[in-house]
Amino acid sequence: MSARLLALGEALARLGASDDPHAPFLAAMLRDGTAAYVANAPAALHLFEAGGALIPVTTPVAASHPDLSYVVSPHAHFARYSAEELHKLNNRPSEALLRGLIAGVGAGLRAGGVERVALVNNYLLSTNLWPPLAP
Repeated sequence: MSARLLALGEALARLGASDDPHAPFLAAMLRDGTAAYVANAPAALHLFEAGGALIPVTTPVAASHPDLSYVVSPHAHFARYSAEELHKLNNRPSEALLRGLIAGVGAGLRAGGVERVALVNNYLLSTNLWPPLAP
């Protein structure tokens, strides 16, 4: 199976000729940028072709953005979102302990450059379904 990253012009042409129901959405984000549609998800969007399927790949472009969405930020996904959900425990001592642990993990993720990542098959949604691909 061949796989390659498409240049912008070719990506837009392939999406324009595609019968994939996601094609107009991807083309709009390629043309206008992801932040035009999801304000807290500024990311570079690229299109990867693998086995005939067109797969979106994103890379965050504003890693220091304080409200960067978890759909483009591993730090937000694993650290900030976890901390925001702690109140659901309804146990203040556990929340305080876990908040400290999560802060440490978050600092480690940032120090390790976790935001320098390419997210494959990322439609900027909480759940991204994979196209059928041959092994």
